[in-house]
Amino acid sequence: MVQCEASAVVYTGDKIILGSDKPIPGAFRSSVLALEYGENGLLADSLDYLTDAPFVQAVKYEDFTVTPDGKYVIATTGFDRVKVDSNAWDGYNTLLFWPKETPGAVKVVTPLTRDNITSSLGLRSKLSAALATHSYPEGIPYFKVEGLAAIPGNKLLFGIRELGAKYNDFDYAVKIISVPYRFDNGEMILGNTFSLVYDYNPWVNPLLHRRVALSSIEYDSHKDQLYLLTSFEEGDSDESIGGYLWTLSMEAFKKGCAPKLVMLDKSTPLLFAHKAEGLAVLDATHVFVIHDDDRVLGREFIENPETQFHREPHQAAYTIILFTP
Repeated sequence: MVQCEASAVVYTGDKIILGSDKPIPGAFRSSVLALEYGENGLLADSLDYLTDAPFVQAVKYEDFTVTPDGKYVIATTGFDRVKVDSNAWDGYNTLLFWPKETPGAVKVVTPLTRDNITSSLGLRSKLSAALATHSYPEGIPYFKVEGLAAIPGNKLLFGIRELGAKYNDFDYAVKIISVPYRFDNGEMILGNTFSLVYDYNPWVNPLLHRRVALSSIEYDSHKDQLYLLTSFEEGDSDESIGGYLWTLSMEAFKKGCAPKLVMLDKSTPLLFAHKAEGLAVLDATHVFVIHDDDRVLGREFIENPETQFHREPHQAAYTIILFTP
């Protein structure tokens, strides 16, 4: 059975492009799909899989972003695993870009090919080094990228959700790594300086009662700010997963200040019943959030829609948020 585990999203002006963190089996399919977006939301009958080789070879999509000038889309996978003596997991370490209007022109950033699999494997060591700690001065052994945002000044931001000794021994995090980028002769070129530029501990916020970690970031050119999505996964029921949305002005980001929770009122933060995984800015007042509930299907009878839900295995929920003055 095909599970819908949408984890990345970007808005291109007339389409929503979604990425899954799990492969979608079947001929003429990939983990990246596009749907038309109109006044009534997503048009299901417009579904189109992006099947160019770079889209197919990349595995575990975690976030998409659009450059501030609106010309390019950039996509990242999780960079959370590799095999030194095999290319079997190279696809988990991939950064892609394409002109917004022509996804068929997709390319791999900093390409490295091992046995016919082309990825951005060389970036993994640079991201690891940027997360070096006293215990791991040469670079953190395990980490997971779940956020990506291109911001003014030609800087690309990677959001880190997990880091530690290995995949089953890690800490949750809200950390951001920055690297310069530019486009030259149809290629996206990253600088050599990968720097940890933001580190926030959300558990100090008295309004939160969940252990959350970063799940997406995106730049909003209308308001010159970042959106940060955080999510929690504390069990296998609908009430044990969910997420929160935060805003962070660019001035506050540069100073390392705390982000602000998006609130329903003065004392109640916006809480997503579904696990929030990806975010796209639609316009000056609307934000699109895609949810990845993993294998949690919820319950048939819902008593509290703020914390409970029901879905089919092939379905993913999405939320459109309207910000009012």
